[in-house]
Amino acid sequence: MKKLVMIFLLCFWSTTLVMASDSADDLSKKANKMIRNAERNYYSRKVTDADELLKQAKQLLEEVKAADPGHKSLKSLQNKYNRTRKLVDKKLGTKSAGTATSAAPASSTSGPKPLSHGARSNLKLAYGEMDFAQSEMDQGEKALKANKTNLVKSYSFNAEQKLNGAQSLLDRVVKNNKADPNNPDVAAGVKRLKEMQAKFAVFKQKAENQNNQMVAAKASAKADAEAMNQTWLPRIKTYIDYEGAKRLQFPGLRNKEALEKQDRYFKEAQTLLANFEKQTSAKELTHELSQASSDLKFKIEIYENDRNAEARNMAGPVKRTLDEWSQRFEQNKTWKPESGTYLFVLSQKKINYQKEQIKKMSDTLQDQAAQFSEQLSKLEKQNKAWYQKKEEWANRPQPFPAAGMVNKSLVNQLTGFLKDRGIKPDKINILDKDWWVLKGEYRYMKAAFMSKDKKGKFWSAFNFRQMQTLTGYGPTELWEINERQIRLP
Repeated sequence: MKKLVMIFLLCFWSTTLVMASDSADDLSKKANKMIRNAERNYYSRKVTDADELLKQAKQLLEEVKAADPGHKSLKSLQNKYNRTRKLVDKKLGTKSAGTATSAAPASSTSGPKPLSHGARSNLKLAYGEMDFAQSEMDQGEKALKANKTNLVKSYSFNAEQKLNGAQSLLDRVVKNNKADPNNPDVAAGVKRLKEMQAKFAVFKQKAENQNNQMVAAKASAKADAEAMNQTWLPRIKTYIDYEGAKRLQFPGLRNKEALEKQDRYFKEAQTLLANFEKQTSAKELTHELSQASSDLKFKIEIYENDRNAEARNMAGPVKRTLDEWSQRFEQNKTWKPESGTYLFVLSQKKINYQKEQIKKMSDTLQDQAAQFSEQLSKLEKQNKAWYQKKEEWANRPQPFPAAGMVNKSLVNQLTGFLKDRGIKPDKINILDKDWWVLKGEYRYMKAAFMSKDKKGKFWSAFNFRQMQTLTGYGPTELWEINERQIRLP
């Protein structure tokens, strides 16, 4: 039963040693533990178990020396091992094998020497480095296709570092771990590394070629951008810079000379911007040129908006007035004598005022001024026709208006006023029923008188008033007389 347990433990330790990738410190700790266990087994009279443990400890000590010949624990562990080895050998009745680092007897069998634990561990690490390098190269190939230069450089650097690490580990297997280079596992690792190094050299060259192409393309693009700047920047800046020879700035519509010059610059700038956008691509522009073209576009928009806004301010009132007159003349067409309303007509004073406003626009808004002038000319002709019709209607025979108020005293006063003016009234009627009052000024009333001349009887309207005083109203006075003479039917 004890032998079975011992065999299980040996198998377990052996498997653990093969799988682990221990450092010299870890190996020394395991060797120390094995030697102590062997010593305990010896004093427990388990000499065979102690012998097996010492054999394993010897192999570990050799690996410690191979990994780190000057390890701080190696000397003490070797002494402890030699002491225990002598005790076990004496008990077994065999000759002591001496120190743990003595040369191994020549093998009587042919073929490569089996790999030590350290060799297997380093070989496994080398394969891990190569696997990592392969993964980095695969990612690097994808980055190459995507033209991601920075990623390619990173993957290339990582792959090269891992291949160098694999090379160092394989060198350690042969030099430090004393592995036979002809061992199938070692030879396979070396072969794989050489294949990967050749593959990496191709990948690295491809990456360098692509990087060189991109550098050349950037240099070419930079040269093109500089040439584009030299072609366009001076032409654009003359319109946008504060000290530009043709700086675009709306001077107002009333400054004819400055406006003509700025309008010329405005058209030039529009043409320049159109040609620039047609001949260039936004992707090719430098930041400076892109900003300059944006500024020019903004300058053009502002100039156009300011000019249109001032044109609206200047022409708007004229347009609204002329449009209103046109509408009122259209309404005249539906007028009827019995409607009780008056025909719309214009005074010459109003027409002349609009002519003056149009004349002011003629220097800077020629097209609009011409349109307004033509429209006003048509309205003036219509106004003459409507004025004549209004006069004819106003001068038609009408009966003498009926009285709204009867006041003999006022009538007598009014008769005297008219006679003083050289008018001989046959009859006077006060047309309003009561006074119209303007508080703080006066009150007035409308009246009509009948008279006659060589053509016959006629009547005319007039107004009279009384000025307001501190205590009431002053004396009656004749205010205004309508010169229109209306014949009786």
